[in-house]
Amino acid sequence: MAKITGKTKTGYAYSYDERILTDWEFVQLLSITQSGSDMEKIAASTKVVELLVGKDKMDGLIAHVRNHNDGFAPVEGIVAEFTDMIAGKNAKN
Repeated sequence: MAKITGKTKTGYAYSYDERILTDWEFVQLLSITQSGSDMEKIAASTKVVELLVGKDKMDGLIAHVRNHNDGFAPVEGIVAEFTDMIAGKNAKN
C-alpha cells in the first residue's frame, strides 16, 4: 500500500492511501461532482473529500480552512485543499 503524504499550499498536512484514487466509490462520486444536479454535486463532493482524508480527519481539515478564512470554511477553500492533495500525488510520494 503506497501512502501519499505532503502539505497543501496553505500548510495542511495530509496522508492518504494511493489506492483511493482508483476506488470505485471514489471515482463514481467524483464523476457526480462533474455531472450531477447541484444537490448531487454537493453531496458527492462532501463524500469524496471525506473518503480521501478519512472521516476521522475531516474536522481537522475544516478547522484548517476556517483558520485561513476568518472562522469560516468556504466551499472554495475545501475544494482548493482537496485539489492540492490530489495534485500532490504527482509531486510527493
